[in-house]
Amino acid sequence: MGNIVSNYMPLEDNYWIDLLDKNLDGITDPADKSKIHSLNLACNKIQLLPTDLISLSRLNLIKNNYKDKLPKDILESILTYRNLCVLELSFNFLQSFPYSILSLSNFAALGLEHNKFSSFQVPDQVPNLKQLALSSNEFTEIINVDSFPNLRFLSLDYNRINSLS
Repeated sequence: MGNIVSNYMPLEDNYWIDLLDKNLDGITDPADKSKIHSLNLACNKIQLLPTDLISLSRLNLIKNNYKDKLPKDILESILTYRNLCVLELSFNFLQSFPYSILSLSNFAALGLEHNKFSSFQVPDQVPNLKQLALSSNEFTEIINVDSFPNLRFLSLDYNRINSLS
């Protein structure tokens, strides 16, 4: 790997880390990782994330050049973020999504705009998801929202949907 951030200054309170567009391949276990509340890693090439960021509620991985599916190591790390509420994966080249992320108990919002999705069908009920952004993908029909009983926002604009039936 190329550029990997491995340590941070000590933190006083929960805080946000912004590493936007730093040409990073990954980050390893930061000091005070229990205090990280939000992590912006947009516009990088992230292939390595720390595990057990127990306070992390928001993760931004927009424009990280993921092709087809989320890398296994990234998925495994995300699944340890038990307080994750918001995940942004827009502007990648994803065609599939690991639905296991939706089982995180606090997970409420998912951004998947500007990818390559043509379907989004989940195997089970997803009671916690409230926002789902799927604009600018390759959908040709409306997704079935029955699996999302608490969904309050669904964005499907700029897809190839030609019928509402």
